[in-house]
Amino acid sequence: MRPSRLRLVALALGIVVTSAAGAAGQGFPPNWVAYYRAGLVVPHPAGWQVQERGNGAFTVSRPGAALIYVKPLSFPAGRSVADVLGLLPREEASLFSGAQVGRPSFLPEGAMCGLSFVLHGQPFGGSALVLKGQSTGALYVMSATRQAWPAAADEMAKILAG
Repeated sequence: MRPSRLRLVALALGIVVTSAAGAAGQGFPPNWVAYYRAGLVVPHPAGWQVQERGNGAFTVSRPGAALIYVKPLSFPAGRSVADVLGLLPREEASLFSGAQVGRPSFLPEGAMCGLSFVLHGQPFGGSALVLKGQSTGALYVMSATRQAWPAAADEMAKILAG
């Protein structure tokens, strides 16, 4: 149910280097809309919802079916990408309470793992990716219900690429 690790890494790296102006020219389908607010630009299919969560974090969701979560991070001395993944169920409890986080795979620029959780009574599965620079980075989660995954995976990939 998870996208390939390399695909998710490539998508996340695209987020890091793509500007809002670049996103507008990426040829999204005509039924897409964009959420704009204070420098945050999130292109997404009509019917998906964007919600800001504070400190630059936001979700993009198709209610009851798919959820993307993006959160900027700071890395004080001693905090690792593995710490972020391991603490995900506690630090992001409003979305991922009780999440089961898989064993991380480490990459030169971060780490990723599979995860499963229940949101509003629905089981979700997906992948979490943490990318880290010197003292900052970001957490990306791409998840959906088993039934929604086949249809939502490409849309989520395009949202993250935008």
